[in-house]
Amino acid sequence: MPDIPTPNKNERKVHYGIDCADLVHFTHWEPGGEHVKSLVVKNVVMKTQKIKYKLPKTKFFSMDFPETVTLSAGMSWTIPITFRPVAKVLINNAEFRVFKRQIT
Repeated sequence: MPDIPTPNKNERKVHYGIDCADLVHFTHWEPGGEHVKSLVVKNVVMKTQKIKYKLPKTKFFSMDFPETVTLSAGMSWTIPITFRPVAKVLINNAEFRVFKRQIT
């Protein structure tokens, strides 16, 4: 299955009407610990949207089971992302995909 290109912040705003960080970066962590960061997703258009995400494919990251959330214009949704490293290694490309459907 081919990779789906990840739009940058501006493309997400213009094409999908959502704003969120390009990445979530975990720093100063040690193996065996549990580290939590939040990803804030905001509806930046004047229409209500339904937002859903896919779980990460790596065992080092976990998130709550994805449910569809309805966001009115200007509303935000905070998604906690938990990182549980087992060794001091560099982890690249752990992607979290956010999907949306527009409600008119």
